[in-house]
Amino acid sequence: MKKRTNRKMTVKSQKRQAARSPHYRIEDNKKQTAIKKKRKKITSDIPKERAGRKSSKKRRHLSGKQKGQKKFNQFLVQMSISIVVFSFLIGLISCFTFRLVKVEGYAMTPTLNNRDRLFVSKVEKIKNFDLICYKNSSGESYIRRVIGLPGDRLLYKNNQLYLNEKEELERYLNSSSEGSSQITEDFALVELTGEKWVPEKKYFVLGDNRSYTIDSRHFGFVSEKDIIGVVKLRLFPFHTMVRF
Repeated sequence: MKKRTNRKMTVKSQKRQAARSPHYRIEDNKKQTAIKKKRKKITSDIPKERAGRKSSKKRRHLSGKQKGQKKFNQFLVQMSISIVVFSFLIGLISCFTFRLVKVEGYAMTPTLNNRDRLFVSKVEKIKNFDLICYKNSSGESYIRRVIGLPGDRLLYKNNQLYLNEKEELERYLNSSSEGSSQITEDFALVELTGEKWVPEKKYFVLGDNRSYTIDSRHFGFVSEKDIIGVVKLRLFPFHTMVRF
């Protein structure tokens, strides 16, 4: 027992002596400094990780905004392209099928009034008493009513139209002036134009406001090549919208 206790005592004494030695103190100090550095690193890394998380959240938020802006810009580009293509197609179709025309003057009252907007069809077949839009030699557009088609014979006598020797009622004329005065002066086609009937590809037109209009009684026939189309609809004013 004495030997064992002596051995324990010697081990403890050796540890005490080693702890007292400067070499041991240096190593112990090194270990302590290394532990402190590790602790500092751990504590310093924690706010960095938090900051990294916050920055990643901000980046995600910003990336979401950027994606939304990108989608909106793409939508605007697509809309502008669609509008351009649509307007181009409408313009292309209108060149061959229809035209919008504004009435100038009072030659067609009471049927049409000044500044009325009309829809003119370019593909409609022309019939007797249709309203047509045509252009004169200076390129100006006019609206008149077709009285005589190619091959028709016509005569006016006592305010009565005789078309191919048949009486025709003109309900579109101003009824208020009917009976009080002569709406249309007497004439025969041959007297005005020197033709017994309307020539091929020509049309005889009159204005509805017979006393205050310039029409085929003054300038002769309208050529087929000068006709823009047939008036089918009054678009504006809206409260007077009507189909012809």
